[in-house]
Amino acid sequence: MTAATGVSGLTDQGQLTEGTQGIPSSLLSTLQRVLPLDSGITLLVRHAHRNDIPKEGVDNVLLTDEGKSAAAALGELLHSRHPYALISSTKERCFETLVELCRGAGWDNSKIERDGFYAPSGPFMIDLDLATEQFSKLGGLGLFNAQIANQGPVPGMRDTKEGIKELFQKIFSNPPGKGEISVITTHDAVTTVILGYLFDCTFSDQNWPAFLDGALFWEEAIYYKVAWRGEVREFPKTF
Repeated sequence: MTAATGVSGLTDQGQLTEGTQGIPSSLLSTLQRVLPLDSGITLLVRHAHRNDIPKEGVDNVLLTDEGKSAAAALGELLHSRHPYALISSTKERCFETLVELCRGAGWDNSKIERDGFYAPSGPFMIDLDLATEQFSKLGGLGLFNAQIANQGPVPGMRDTKEGIKELFQKIFSNPPGKGEISVITTHDAVTTVILGYLFDCTFSDQNWPAFLDGALFWEEAIYYKVAWRGEVREFPKTF
């Protein structure tokens, strides 16, 4: 999938830098550029700051107090929009992020829905055992960059382009209207692959998506538009 227009490549600035109350400055610059638009928009965002995942690999960790405050601060920035859909990964830290975001925005959190598609590697995983084996072999960084490159099948994972096409279908088959926003809280295993592929960007420890790093999606005419880290790219609806 190739962007029809947009700025080639990415800089590393801002992705690990905290701006207002723990919100990455990269997301702040994206919001400043897109929120004034009248179009309905969807925010796909990594969950807020969590506690450390134990070495035993039990992945049920929750947000820190810092993470809760940052999620609420992000909600305050979005309060002028009417919430259209509120969707969380099945993991509790994503649900917590959306609850706190709703608190900051003054939205009703009873409308939050959980969707396994946005769980770690949800858009791409087809075989948990094979995917886990690849994660152990390559590490998260190596696995996600291999998915972004999409130069051959990664054992346990589906074709990256197909996963992103399904994401676009989920977002745009029933999109928010003018003045509305949908918010989806997910994981770095999802955001790295999706945004790395769409923006031709590989990842390292220096530009890894921070907590609450996210992108905005909307549509105009014959294009889907995606804004991330201050940049905007267009993708034809017929890709």
